[in-house]
Amino acid sequence: MTPPPAASGLSLALIMRMLLLAFVARLLLLEKPLFEAFERAFGLTRAIPIMAVAIIIAMIVMVVAAKPLAEFVNRYVSVKILALAFLVLIGVVLIADGFHLHIPRPYVYFALAFSLAVQALTLVATRKQAGA
Repeated sequence: MTPPPAASGLSLALIMRMLLLAFVARLLLLEKPLFEAFERAFGLTRAIPIMAVAIIIAMIVMVVAAKPLAEFVNRYVSVKILALAFLVLIGVVLIADGFHLHIPRPYVYFALAFSLAVQALTLVATRKQAGA
């Protein structure tokens, strides 16, 4: 029997450190049980092939849509500002969650949808004025 390569020993040590840090953080913060972190890390399904296919499909969609979306955002400055505002809003929600301040997701989704609808109406009105 051959000994395992050195890289797997390093990986095992790294995983053990991460587990120890997660366990201590959970104890200190009195959060939800430790196993929930593993559930989030491994996904909601145990079917690894399904997760792999979903990741590959998402990557293909992102690669195909990247250039048209970049051209659209660069064409309209207001869309670029709106995209930055979305990033700031999502960042604030994530930071609030980090401090255990729960912002109800429907409020965030409504704010995003409403601002997107206003932006769409603005673009339509601008096109009509430019065409007239």
